[in-house]
Amino acid sequence: MTATEVEAAAAYKRGTSVEVTAQTARGPRTFRSTVEYMDLKSMWITAPTEERAQGVATGTELRVVAENSGFRYEATVQLKELISKPEQLWRIDRPSAIDRKKGRAMVRQDVSLPHSRLRVEHEGRDDIEGLEFNVDVVDLSTGGTQFESIVEILEGSGLVHTLILDLPHRSEDEPLEIELDILDSKMVAKGELEVRLYRAKFSSPPPKTNSEVTRHLYMLQLDARKGSDDPRRGVREDPMPHDQGIGAMAIGNKVTLECFSPEGDLESWVTTIQDVDDEQISVLAPLYRGGAVAIDASKEIRLVTYSPRINALVVARTKRIGVQTEPLLMWQLGMPEEFFRRHQRSHVRMEVNLDGKLHISDPSADPPIDRGFEVIVVDMSAGGAAFQIPQRLPVSTDATVELVFELPSSRMPFEIRVAIVGDVQQRRLVDRTTYSYKCQFMNLSDRRQDEVTRYIFAEQLERRRQGMA
Repeated sequence: MTATEVEAAAAYKRGTSVEVTAQTARGPRTFRSTVEYMDLKSMWITAPTEERAQGVATGTELRVVAENSGFRYEATVQLKELISKPEQLWRIDRPSAIDRKKGRAMVRQDVSLPHSRLRVEHEGRDDIEGLEFNVDVVDLSTGGTQFESIVEILEGSGLVHTLILDLPHRSEDEPLEIELDILDSKMVAKGELEVRLYRAKFSSPPPKTNSEVTRHLYMLQLDARKGSDDPRRGVREDPMPHDQGIGAMAIGNKVTLECFSPEGDLESWVTTIQDVDDEQISVLAPLYRGGAVAIDASKEIRLVTYSPRINALVVARTKRIGVQTEPLLMWQLGMPEEFFRRHQRSHVRMEVNLDGKLHISDPSADPPIDRGFEVIVVDMSAGGAAFQIPQRLPVSTDATVELVFELPSSRMPFEIRVAIVGDVQQRRLVDRTTYSYKCQFMNLSDRRQDEVTRYIFAEQLERRRQGMA
């Protein structure tokens, strides 16, 4: 299958991570790179380390692979120019004859593997041969990981990094060892400590690694469904300092209210903090299709907001203690006594390529909004999705947004109330502009969450059987 010109522009857009294989006299050399720029004739990518570039000269044939929206794009090009200033870049042909295949199903989830190790080796240097660091793996996928370390990890040319994982389901086996490439790092707050968070990609992981990681994530999903009557089961929350929690409850911050309906169903509503004092937090009363939302006020409400200062979701338990009608319709929530840090990804996610429909309704807007849009769902988990659309969505803080899509394994289509989260990403293509949005599922039942989870793992298994994952 050959990709169209529009698809090619999207597949190799600026910032895309690509896998490059260079054919040399010493055999093929493969490395990760990033697209920096592309015009009608050429594409510029970041150059590899000197060691990986040995034997590569202008005229060398390159195989460039990119993955986007559930597809894998492969093209053969020539290296045209080695650029050293202002930065190290390679200028190559613009990919034209591009093969498009069904892409890898890369499942991903927050995890907690605090007893992991990172081994660092370097040939010819006995002082760092087999040096190991204790790390806490906090995010895991079939293609890479994120881990935290109290001390700074050694990096540099010629170093080999190997992650050693003791996965619970492999208790009788040897630890899983995976060679990886560190991409970047940053300092983050964890309780009272400052730790360094590393992001890494696995270096050509063998099928066994994919299988074991997938199995571990699936076991986590199964365990999250067992032995608890809490509708929020499977969501990990850790205590955090009180002052950090208070700092996240600032006027103007967006918050999600996890409430129980009068029928006993757990629902989520997005609103904004209007006022804060020592005894209460006032938020705009959430609306549904222009009307006030009804809840069971006798039950606990969990208030969730994102704190960029500590790069974490802050959670507080509270109750509604009053309703204010003037000058705005607001809910008054009791000031929480404790705050918790919630892991941001409690569901596995995977790139997909599904047709969907989005409906936005806000009868109180001027003029009223009641519109439908065709979208392409490109990423999905049991907690939310990402989608692309050829136009910008209308802005309305009180709008009701619903997403409809179908899964091949489900008998009934999904009709889900969602909340748009994060910033819109705009991408210019040859003949059009596309917009990418992320959304959070606000009223998906446990049964339907399980359907999404089963679909993700079944799709991962099928693609692995076909040699694509």
